[in-house]
Amino acid sequence: MILGMRVRVAFLPLCLLAACATSPDTRPAEANATTTCVREYRVGSNIPVLTCSEAQTEAERQILIDEVNRALPSPAPQPKGGGGG
Repeated sequence: MILGMRVRVAFLPLCLLAACATSPDTRPAEANATTTCVREYRVGSNIPVLTCSEAQTEAERQILIDEVNRALPSPAPQPKGGGGG
C-alpha cells in the first residue's frame, strides 16, 4: 500500500513536467513563409509563449509610421532668446 503511494507521488511531478514540455520548433499550422514567430517569456513566468505575426510590407510600415507621427503632439515653439529689459 505504501509502495503504491510512493509511486504515485513520484509519478505526479513527471506528469506535470511532461504537460509543460513543448517542441522548440512548434509553429501553428497556418504559418507560412511570411509569418514570423517569436518565443517570448511572460513577466514572472519561465514558460515560453510562441507569438506569430505576418510580415509587413514597406507600404504598411510607412502608413503605421505616419499614423504614429500624426498622433504625437508637435513640440511647443521655443521662445527666441534676446533677454528682456
